[in-house]
Amino acid sequence: MQQGFTRKTNKILLLGVLSLFASLPAYSGNNDLDHASSNPHRIVATPTLTISPETLQMTLGAQVILSAKASGGEAMLFSVDWSIREGENGGRIEPGIRNSSGAIEATYFSPGSGLGPFHIEAKLHEYPSAIAKAIIYIVPAH
Repeated sequence: MQQGFTRKTNKILLLGVLSLFASLPAYSGNNDLDHASSNPHRIVATPTLTISPETLQMTLGAQVILSAKASGGEAMLFSVDWSIREGENGGRIEPGIRNSSGAIEATYFSPGSGLGPFHIEAKLHEYPSAIAKAIIYIVPAH
């Protein structure tokens, strides 16, 4: 009698454990990309970056405020690295602050000479493949 009770108890315990595992969602390495997954909170959008304005006409020696806005991922935590493709010949850029909309501003100073166009690049420091570009065209002063 004792042995039959133990076998029955073990069988009940084993079935209980198996039913517990059967009710858990399956995990595969593709769940991070599967939008139909039972774990949608695990999906994070790829960070992107936009710059404003994208195209600009200005005179030599002028300045303008540019803004770069990140989205996706942990956008509000990202910082932006600014650069000018033409280096010093393309003017200079001074990083600024994060404004009330969450965009990060920078002031661009066009050079004192040169014809352009000049190319500004904003890149997410934490996600360097997210890049936005602006083109500055130089126009004669009136």
